[in-house]
Amino acid sequence: MVVVVTDEVGISSGGAVAVDTARLRDAAAVLVGAAARLDEAVADIARADARISAHTLPVLGLTQDERLREVGALADRAREQQDRLLTCAAVYEIAEMRAEAALASAAGDADAVARARDRIAALEHAYPGATELLRADSGLGDGWTWFTLLMPFLAGASLASGTAIARLAAMRGRIPFGTHPPPTGRPVPEIVPLPPAERPVAAPTALAPALGRIPQGGEARVRIEKYATASGTAYAVYVAGTSGLGGDEVWDMVSNVQGYGGEQSDAYLALTAMLAEAGVQPGDTLYLYGHSQGGMLVGQVAATGDYDVRVVSTAGSPTAADPGAEAMSVDLRHGDDPVAMLAGGGFATRVGAEGSFVATRVVDPAPGPQDLGLPAHHLTAYAETAELVDASADPRVAEVHERMAELEGARLISAQEFGARQVDAVPRRRPGAVSPAASGAG
Repeated sequence: MVVVVTDEVGISSGGAVAVDTARLRDAAAVLVGAAARLDEAVADIARADARISAHTLPVLGLTQDERLREVGALADRAREQQDRLLTCAAVYEIAEMRAEAALASAAGDADAVARARDRIAALEHAYPGATELLRADSGLGDGWTWFTLLMPFLAGASLASGTAIARLAAMRGRIPFGTHPPPTGRPVPEIVPLPPAERPVAAPTALAPALGRIPQGGEARVRIEKYATASGTAYAVYVAGTSGLGGDEVWDMVSNVQGYGGEQSDAYLALTAMLAEAGVQPGDTLYLYGHSQGGMLVGQVAATGDYDVRVVSTAGSPTAADPGAEAMSVDLRHGDDPVAMLAGGGFATRVGAEGSFVATRVVDPAPGPQDLGLPAHHLTAYAETAELVDASADPRVAEVHERMAELEGARLISAQEFGARQVDAVPRRRPGAVSPAASGAG
């Protein structure tokens, strides 16, 4: 995986680092054997010295004591590396057990919670330094660490269906190509056409201008631009993140949990209805852009394989989607954005067409009370990152710009914006359910 750092931004081909703790422990066992053999070598040298004259050693450039010290140091180094590997394995296992405990707690499985906590206690007792290393990590840890912290907001003990919660452990923020979210039987929310905001007539050919067209601060949740191209028609789609809680809001935390759990969220139902209202049909050409929940939604649309997706770009999405081998995929993720961390590092290998990439940046390296407002998750922060990426000399950025420029010179046919309202007759929460606190960050 090639990583290019431009100013504050790292650009890579993507791919999560999968840690196999069993192999770490196997490697540690190999080092134990190596240390034992080196100890034997020290003993052999000492015994040989009793039989061989000491005056032959300087010919080799080494004295007896130097040889013994070098071999002994190698044995000590092998034991040190063994300890480090075992501690490293414990760090990852503790993080995994914490995530399992959080999932089990959300699902109401007290026995599983107890088992996970017992395992954590045993690891912390055996490797007392592991917890400190986990706490002192320079980043925010993987998505499951943040999933543990955000679980009260995501689940609220009653906001998500049991099916959605059960799928969380299997998906881990990844949407494979060919995935069609299963229906929940809920009705499609009411689609509300709105006057579109004024934007340039020409389609955006860089990431920052594209993010600038995502609806913000009003009733609109989705903007769809239809273009006439040399080969037919194409659509640029811009989808907003979470907005509000309760009432008739569709882009809320309930839709977040439904979508993250692999279901057809109410927001997904609304988005597909908006696409149909704008004239989009299966097989049509799409350029997709989304922030936060909007990133998850455009990723879900791209992963179905139902459309000719040319570009899918997400900013701060809680999921990583595989849009297929023909679509150019660009994921913007901030290292201090807990929502983006829910993607858990994404897929093990690059997804999307050749030239697809993940761009990462840490917005505010110093942790503090300001992080409670999730500033690194705001669209404005991702717009700044997009500007840095656009200015990069990385050839993959040039490839994405070239793909976006397919709409350069295309004639704008229409620009539509939509809001959505819940169908009042169908409650989304059980009576007495507690709504999570709003972050206002999308």
